[in-house]
Amino acid sequence: MPILVDISRIISRRNASAPTGIDRTEIAYAQHFLDREDTRFTRCFPRLGIREINNTLARQFIADLAERWRQSSPRNTEEYEDVRSFVENSSAVTRPETHAPDRKFAYSDFDQALRFLPSQTKRTDGDIFIHVSHMYLDRPGYRGAFERVAPRKIFFVHDLIPITHAEYARPQTRNQHVERLKTITAFADAVVVNSETTKSALVDYIEQGNHRRPDIVVAPLGIDHFDPPVATRQKINRRYFIYVSTIEARKNHAFLLML
Repeated sequence: MPILVDISRIISRRNASAPTGIDRTEIAYAQHFLDREDTRFTRCFPRLGIREINNTLARQFIADLAERWRQSSPRNTEEYEDVRSFVENSSAVTRPETHAPDRKFAYSDFDQALRFLPSQTKRTDGDIFIHVSHMYLDRPGYRGAFERVAPRKIFFVHDLIPITHAEYARPQTRNQHVERLKTITAFADAVVVNSETTKSALVDYIEQGNHRRPDIVVAPLGIDHFDPPVATRQKINRRYFIYVSTIEARKNHAFLLML
């Protein structure tokens, strides 16, 4: 049963020095389906719709990008010690210096292949289309492409924060998220969410708006495992907490700073 996995998000982020949360999710799903011989990979294009990418190059791209992002995490003892010293030093006012990975990462073969695309993906009986990011779901012009791409479609909803807590989102984000959910509720056969909380919020939204309800599956996100250097396992002699996220209004950092 052929499976189409969309990797538009990580293609657009291929020159980023490190992945965001949604980047990590999309590349994890892409890596999971690498083991299947019948997996094919797609990208959304302006005006062209959803197109298949050369399968050999797409697989190599996913493997190479995953390895580069894995190496972007600070893994040497010196950098961990810099962070620990920063936490212990109550007078510190600047963050420790970290060393960004080399961003000169060539995808010349892959970029060239994107210019010579095969025909639009055909709607084949038994195909499943998996779209893990929110990319392009908010653009009504793409809805025809999402409808045609495969008989069965699975989308991922990461959260409904722009709708349920719009005060923490950028002004235009609420309307964008409403458009995303229009696309999802119109075409999804199943929706994957990352928690029971997200499922509850999505069900409430669907019921309140009298939208079509696809099957909803809770699949919590995993983590990458690695052991930090032994030298970092020293006790830090002051109270502290660590919060890891991108810096944006919806993360509500102001509340944390008031604690």
